[in-house]
Amino acid sequence: MTIPEIIIASFGGSAILLGAVGFMVKSIINHFLSKDIEKFKKELELATIEHQVRFSNLHEKRALVISKLFELISEAHQLTKSFTSPLGFAGQDKEFDNALKKSFELSDFADKNRIYFPENICGAIEELILSIRQPTIALGIALQHDENLKKEKLDAWIKAWQTIDEKVPPIRKKLESEFRRILGSDK
Repeated sequence: MTIPEIIIASFGGSAILLGAVGFMVKSIINHFLSKDIEKFKKELELATIEHQVRFSNLHEKRALVISKLFELISEAHQLTKSFTSPLGFAGQDKEFDNALKKSFELSDFADKNRIYFPENICGAIEELILSIRQPTIALGIALQHDENLKKEKLDAWIKAWQTIDEKVPPIRKKLESEFRRILGSDK
């Protein structure tokens, strides 16, 4: 054998041996990595399922809160409209009590459940509650004064009616749109 053949044979043998060792190391590393990847995929799938369950329960609870809150908003608005209506002269004390009681119930429920809403919606809810409660209280107080204050009573009545009739519906509409967006039913 010539020197170049000996050199080629020794390097060739070493190269084949190095290639085989390299292939074996690569196979072993791939094997361990594939096990880690599979383990990671399973953990990720479990975390995804847990996340979905947790947020589906949160969404369900939020939907119940929105439903109850909107029911209270509707009832408080209707009772206050009835009490402040220029046509509603009979049964004022009872209507005042009902409207005021419902506005406090609405306020209490909204306060206890504000965690389910972004801050801008909480602000709109508070604005709506004040727009219902303040004219109700102002008119209730005005109606309890003696008969010599007829003009003040009339002014309070007109102001209460205008607030309930003009200010509350746009806020309510805004909240309704936001609630639909949160629930995913605005499409």
